[in-house]
Amino acid sequence: SAWHWAFYFFHDPSVMVAAIGEEGVLTMLDTFFERSPLGRTAPISHAIPNSYYWHGNEPTIHAAYVYHAVGEPNRGNRWVRQIQERLYDDTPAGLPGNDDGGTMSAWYLFAAVGLYPVAGSDLYYLSAPLFERVEVDLPGGEVLRVEAPGASAERYVARSVAVDDEEVGASITHARLAGATIVYDLAAAVAP
Repeated sequence: SAWHWAFYFFHDPSVMVAAIGEEGVLTMLDTFFERSPLGRTAPISHAIPNSYYWHGNEPTIHAAYVYHAVGEPNRGNRWVRQIQERLYDDTPAGLPGNDDGGTMSAWYLFAAVGLYPVAGSDLYYLSAPLFERVEVDLPGGEVLRVEAPGASAERYVARSVAVDDEEVGASITHARLAGATIVYDLAAAVAP
């Protein structure tokens, strides 16, 4: 749908922000998610496409991270967690779409670690990890450590994020990952 393609600029969200402003982008994002099956409590069918957010349509899988581009990462973290909890599971049908080249699986793994690569750049958006501790072996023998004490499905509000004891915003460059320790201070969300 036109809604799906409206967010197909992930490599440079500033273009959309410049065209319609931060409030316009936030309104569009909220509408896109709230009108999708994620915005309702009913069970979600992976097989039935819809005009709003549909994780099985890969051109839209990054949309929750567009909130980062307008300074509202925790609003996006809410939807990331909904996607993780409601669209993925450990059954044979546990992927919400065709896992073309591992795209669906990679989305989940990056989201679970709390890092999301911005296409066409060296930037990663930081979101709420699912695990209290993750270690990722990197080339050259370096290890990336991600720590999120008390991490759980309900705790997706990042009160702060520090890289090697230096507080950072909601993103990090690829170069900062090597040998880094990222520490998240997470809180449970209040009902929207």
